[in-house]
Amino acid sequence: MKHINFFAACAVVLATAGLAACSQSGDTQGAALAFDTYTGCSSYTMVGSAKDFEQDSDLVYMDSVSLILPLKMEGCDLQAVRDTICSYALGITGRPIVQSINTWMANMAKDQSYPTEKYKGTDGPDIAQGYDVVNGFLTNLTPELMVYCLRTDSYMAGAAHGMSIRRYINFSIEGAGKVITLTDLFTPAGIEQLPNAIAEQAQAMSDQIGATTVSSLPENGNFYISSEGEIVFSYQPYEIASYSQGTIDIPFYPYELVNYMTPYAIDLFGLGDLNE
Repeated sequence: MKHINFFAACAVVLATAGLAACSQSGDTQGAALAFDTYTGCSSYTMVGSAKDFEQDSDLVYMDSVSLILPLKMEGCDLQAVRDTICSYALGITGRPIVQSINTWMANMAKDQSYPTEKYKGTDGPDIAQGYDVVNGFLTNLTPELMVYCLRTDSYMAGAAHGMSIRRYINFSIEGAGKVITLTDLFTPAGIEQLPNAIAEQAQAMSDQIGATTVSSLPENGNFYISSEGEIVFSYQPYEIASYSQGTIDIPFYPYELVNYMTPYAIDLFGLGDLNE
């Protein structure tokens, strides 16, 4: 990749804001990029669940959200970037972030198999027997690129285990905040060949990641460009292996995939000399 160093030339402002007052902290005048953190947490009682779970009291469920969102992205469509993140994280767009978080938590409460009411104690997050947690954060930032990770952790009370999912969004800062997809990076013929290439790479990594069965691209085209400049295909639990193997990331140096790439990707990763 042409540039993989952190964007030291820009002033990045990180501030924490509560759900009741998600406001900017600090002066962002002159900053190329500025961010804020939006959080929300709600605990509620699952009415009537005690008997079914052989407990002395009804179970407590907890929802939590923490999203780092840009306040300023010079040259980018800021609202489009924020809406994309909220769509991936919460399934909601076109609303103020505070309202979106509140709506998501209310919807999660309604989706439970028991009637719910707001938990009246103060230790809900600590004693919750079930949860849905969404965290959004940056994993890579350069003058050309912002890579965003959404991690969702959930556990249904009484289940054998929880589930953790990581989904990535690759934003082109040079492209006004456009989302970079696999079809931007790879030709139609290249897309067809990628599963075979990934399967071979996974086989070569079997001592590290265990046995896998790769027959397709990751669900939702899930990949990210790492801070080392690698293209990483990210498979979630059960996609290509057992649950115990967790999330499986299959990395490639861009030059290893140059024969599958579009002209845009060849330029992005500075591989023109290899494709002449």
